[in-house]
Amino acid sequence: MSPPLNQQLIAARYKIDDLLRLVAEGKVRLPRFQRPLRWSGSDVERLFDSIYQGFPIGTLLFWIKEAPAEDIQLGPVEIRAGKLQEAHWVVDGQQRITSLVASLLPGNLDERDQRFEIVFDLLSEQFSHSAPHDPDTRIPVREAYDLHRVLTWMRDRDLPTELQDRAFQLADRLHNYEIPAYLVKTDDESALQIIFDRTNTFGKSMKKAEVFQALNSSAANPRADVRTVALDIASRGYGSLVGNTLLYCVLSTRGPDVLREFRNEFKTEDDQIDALQRTRDAVFRATDFLHDRADVPHLSLIPHQNLTVGLVRFFALHPTPQPQILVLLRRWFWRAAVMGPISKLGTTGTLRATTSAIAPGNEFQSVANLLDLTSGNPPTFNIGSYKWTSADNRIAVCGLAHLAPRDVLTGEPLDVTDLVDRLARDAMVPIVSLNRDAPLLKTIANRMFASPSIEMSESEFAAQLSSADASTLSSHRVDEEMVQALQDGGDDRFLEMRGASLTTYVNSFLEARMEQNMPTRPSISALLTDDD
Repeated sequence: MSPPLNQQLIAARYKIDDLLRLVAEGKVRLPRFQRPLRWSGSDVERLFDSIYQGFPIGTLLFWIKEAPAEDIQLGPVEIRAGKLQEAHWVVDGQQRITSLVASLLPGNLDERDQRFEIVFDLLSEQFSHSAPHDPDTRIPVREAYDLHRVLTWMRDRDLPTELQDRAFQLADRLHNYEIPAYLVKTDDESALQIIFDRTNTFGKSMKKAEVFQALNSSAANPRADVRTVALDIASRGYGSLVGNTLLYCVLSTRGPDVLREFRNEFKTEDDQIDALQRTRDAVFRATDFLHDRADVPHLSLIPHQNLTVGLVRFFALHPTPQPQILVLLRRWFWRAAVMGPISKLGTTGTLRATTSAIAPGNEFQSVANLLDLTSGNPPTFNIGSYKWTSADNRIAVCGLAHLAPRDVLTGEPLDVTDLVDRLARDAMVPIVSLNRDAPLLKTIANRMFASPSIEMSESEFAAQLSSADASTLSSHRVDEEMVQALQDGGDDRFLEMRGASLTTYVNSFLEARMEQNMPTRPSISALLTDDD
């Protein structure tokens, strides 16, 4: 089959320098069907490592079409773009382009994202993220990209010739590395969505949720755009729905099988608008429940995906549950959080069982079905490695957030939701230096919530605890005996005491919410309604 007469495919290559010039001139745009930025800091580090070593970083795909005058936001970089007859709309490559723009171009200092504050170690030739006390051998890639600034940076430092050569080599790669691209000229937006689908499903390089978002977007009507829902959720400052979770949430509002084929899910635009509105409303009710009743300060701290999807389906079918139902729902949430996926079903089977347990018409029976899935004795909590994505760590962070932690410098309350939303795992900083090998150093016993304005070493931070008052210390599950151990040089003793204290506290936090020995009963009002 020959391509349509109004469709052209052109091969091109862009140096990073040329690509960023196009961005700065407002000639690179993001279609509404693009996915939200989801790269982590390690992804950005790998991107620059590939560029430095001359490895391929994939092919870009641009849609060449007219563009209106608009304000463009790429990470911390804001661009006022004029109306154009031909602009480069990004169909594939948003993550790479945004990472390059945010890491190399000057942007709003107040909106700097730590993921894009990349430095290059001239000694080890490794990329990492900037830190308050980086040595002179680490050059920010933003400095290396600007030739005048890299010359100034090296003039201010007494570096051997070999290290200077590496800095110049990095600068050369950042300017002249070439990225292959395809340019598609067509007036048919649906053709671009088909190309996007096939580009990202051949080879399975994308998650199906990202394809779902691309195929169910609308440049003409934001209400029919999946990305609008994702942005609305993220704008609340309570976190985003990442991966397949948003896809499953949308599908859960329409039926229990969230793993079904989705390409022909919506029959009309009105059908799509209604589904997205129901999803948005259900997510907002679920997040209100999580924040106000379940003591979860951020979506990213939900231990398992089936909990998020189950809550959204529950609140889509039962938008205004009775208070007693909310108590039972909290029991289910924390029991399921601690027990994890049902062993005989696995992660996928547990997701199916969760959504299937929730039926329309009877909110009590739905929550009773959910509680039936959590029968058995839940394991007790034990301190483990500080891994942000682990269920145990997320549970412990929720417990520590419930203590209403205070800033150790000022004694003022910390906004944990905001800290986690902006900093993720870095919302909790090490107390004792990590520069030795001890079992408890890499656990949550060695982490505390701290204001992002704090720029001090671990030893300075630990010393600061000695001047904090008792209520501030207590808000981090620290006491004066632990502080005394730190002052006496007993780092290991401090970690042992705090680890034991956290274990006791988190188990108590969970027991109060799981209510393991409480019976599952409907409210009196529900019984009276049934009797009537």
